Amino acid sequence: MANNPISARRVALKDCDQGHHAGLLLARYLPTLNDTDNKSKPNILRDAIAALANENLRCFYEKAFKRRRSQYSSKYTAHTPDGCRLIIGLGNASPLEAGITLHHTYGTPIIPGSALKGLCAHYARQTFFDWKEEKNLWIEKDSSPFSEEQYTFIFGSTNEGGKIVFHDAWVTPCSLKEALKLDVITPHHQDYYDNGKEAPTDFDSPVPVPFLSVIGKFEIILSTLPDVDEAWLDTVWEILASALKNAGIGGKTSSGYGRLKLPEKRPTKAERLKAEKEEQERPWREILEKVNDWGKFKEIIIESEQLKDYQHLPAVGQAVRDKAEAIRKKYPDKWKRDRNERDSQLAEWLKPSGVTWPPQPSQK
Repeated sequence: MANNPISARRVALKDCDQGHHAGLLLARYLPTLNDTDNKSKPNILRDAIAALANENLRCFYEKAFKRRRSQYSSKYTAHTPDGCRLIIGLGNASPLEAGITLHHTYGTPIIPGSALKGLCAHYARQTFFDWKEEKNLWIEKDSSPFSEEQYTFIFGSTNEGGKIVFHDAWVTPCSLKEALKLDVITPHHQDYYDNGKEAPTDFDSPVPVPFLSVIGKFEIILSTLPDVDEAWLDTVWEILASALKNAGIGGKTSSGYGRLKLPEKRPTKAERLKAEKEEQERPWREILEKVNDWGKFKEIIIESEQLKDYQHLPAVGQAVRDKAEAIRKKYPDKWKRDRNERDSQLAEWLKPSGVTWPPQPSQK
């Protein structure tokens, strides 16, 4: 029996603004099911991708991200290697056949803490223990540096909880805009997979199934229960870093998906603070990298106000002044010709940061 197109969206939503919550778009805004031209699903996936590029969402999400990260000291940034993607929640219930795990409030990609803990625990078992069928239990390998007591202390057992907490990993604000990517699975034997009654043959037609995968950086947060030495985090870090690199997390790991890159050793406090500072400065530094002459300077910084959200920061003011100084030295004749106008515009722009222009000559 042929599948006829049917409405999949509430009538009340038909003329509504779709908004910028990717999770709601995927769950509630699919127009039709079984459409003959098969455009509804790819179109709603593209709408979800576009939703994350909204500037209002980025600003709102960035505030929540910073508020959350301020509550924890042990936080690390992991990123997908070039050419690698994540599929978290592929088997979740969805009107689009293939699911994805998104934050309930913000509609942004996350890696559940339960997934990170499950991966880490499974990888530790496979690496440091052997399964003994006759005894129906795991036995430590002869050369294993990891004991059953340590395993239970970290991950817990059926009788007690573990002492290490794996928090949900949020995508970083700088990765948000490009985090979702259109992907496709192509089953070649749909009838066989659906009911198993017809054997697969070379005459079956492939059926592309579009879905979303994820790239970018995620902030992984680990913490201990009260009165537990944070040195335990070093052990967990090494296991988790190896698991994310070699085994991967989420779906289709056998096809190369799910890899995340972490340093092999847990960074020191100084290294974490440095990395955090670099992550916070990355958005405005990337904007400044586009400026190489006064034309670009005026277009990007003064007229388009791309740095307006960072204009009050002394570090930004200093970086902008350094950029202007470099342009002045590179093109002295052009600068001299329009000096009054340029100096006036720069001095006005730098006022909120407390940085002055023109630079005062050094006293000798």
